[in-house]
Amino acid sequence: MNYKNVLGSLYISMLLSGCVAKLPYPEAPPTVRNGMITYSIRPDIQHEEAILSRSKTIHSSAPIYYYQNFGGGGVAVGLMFGPMGVLGNMAMIDANTRNDAEALAGKIAPNPIHMTQALALLSPNLTPAGTTAEGFQLSPYLMIVKGENDMLHFTTSIEATAGHWIGRYSSHIDFKRSLKQVTAGLDSSEAELLKASMEDGFKQALALFERDAAGELVATQEITLYTESLSPRFNNALLVKRVQEDEANITVLGLGAAETFPDLLSSGYHRLRKSESRIGVVN
Repeated sequence: MNYKNVLGSLYISMLLSGCVAKLPYPEAPPTVRNGMITYSIRPDIQHEEAILSRSKTIHSSAPIYYYQNFGGGGVAVGLMFGPMGVLGNMAMIDANTRNDAEALAGKIAPNPIHMTQALALLSPNLTPAGTTAEGFQLSPYLMIVKGENDMLHFTTSIEATAGHWIGRYSSHIDFKRSLKQVTAGLDSSEAELLKASMEDGFKQALALFERDAAGELVATQEITLYTESLSPRFNNALLVKRVQEDEANITVLGLGAAETFPDLLSSGYHRLRKSESRIGVVN
């Protein structure tokens, strides 16, 4: 049992219940010179705890992660019974996560690194760095989140770093399948649809990063937002800032400083389908 993660989950539960001060929003990226964004793409797979606490990798050679929080009464309910209640609930959650991850292992073929490498070369605003010490380092990954009725939500994300700065850019793609469907193996048409959806998702996530690095993303009105891919199981509305919106999609900025990114699905910029979201006003 990782007690650091237990304490992190306790803190997040307190945050969601309003027991602690509000987290800050992520900082803006370093200023880009001459309008040209220099980048490198991290070729290795980050440990799951560096991406999201209590997630599991499900591919041996691609950054694909799985997260779920079903099991027992959940961390929030465990809080009612003190530290032992929390530990017991989290042990059940971890067991379910591990079982699902083992069943999902190797079932998703497209590699987020290869996709992002190809897409970045097509952008006129991005220039490959000579060394990894130059410019921004990008770490693309796919996050799969289990919701109600064992439905899996797929999110393409790019984590960008430059010195001590970190940012996260995510596009929640229009592909949702049951755990049973995916573990049984997607047929060729479904696999192609997932690949196309992921390619579009990483294209959108990369565009968010580019616009933020160019100083073009402006977070304005604070709103509440619920979507299952960011708040699975407990139906919590999250505090976010609206960035842009059209008829079908909304882009928001979620709370969280760099050090809290691994504890929060919702940190950073997120492009979401409005049909999958519930948006409210802040009183």
